[in-house]
Amino acid sequence: MRSGCTRRDGTRANEAAMATPREGNAPKEPLPNMTRYLSVLEGRVYDTAERHMRRAIDFILNGEPTSIDVDTRRLLLWVLRSDLGLTGTKYGCGERQCGACMVLVDGRPTFSCRSRIASVQGREVTTIEGLAGADGTLHPMQQAFADHGALQCGFCTPGMIM
Repeated sequence: MRSGCTRRDGTRANEAAMATPREGNAPKEPLPNMTRYLSVLEGRVYDTAERHMRRAIDFILNGEPTSIDVDTRRLLLWVLRSDLGLTGTKYGCGERQCGACMVLVDGRPTFSCRSRIASVQGREVTTIEGLAGADGTLHPMQQAFADHGALQCGFCTPGMIM
C-alpha cells in the first residue's frame, strides 16, 4: 500500500505536482518571470522588474536634514531601523495595534510599521531618539516614565512615550 494523499482528480499528490496542466486549466498567458525576495525581518521587497521605484527621499529626522536613496515601497520602520540605525522604534504587531512602532510625523503620532518611506518626503519625523535634548537631558515624558518605574520589560516603552 502506498502512502500519501489522493486528489479529487485521481492523481496522487506527488504525481499532481509533476503533471502538466490539463487543458482548460492552463494559464492563458505566461506568468512573468520575476525574482522576488521578501524578508519580514528586514522589511525589504525587491522585484527585478521594478527597480525604478528607488529614489532619494529627503526629510527632517530628529531635527537633522536627512536624505536617503531607498526603494519607496519600503516601510518607514525598517528604513529607520536597518538603514539609519535608529533601533528605538520597534516592530510589534505590524497591524497598527500595539504602538511599539510609533513615531511623530509633523508632530502627529504615526504607526511606522504601516507607513511607506515615500510618505515622509519633505516632512519632519521624530523618533524616541530625537526626544532627548542635545545635552542628554530626557524629555519630560521620558523622565516621568523613569521616575515612576513605568517600564516593565521596556520593549514597547518607546512607543508608549511617543
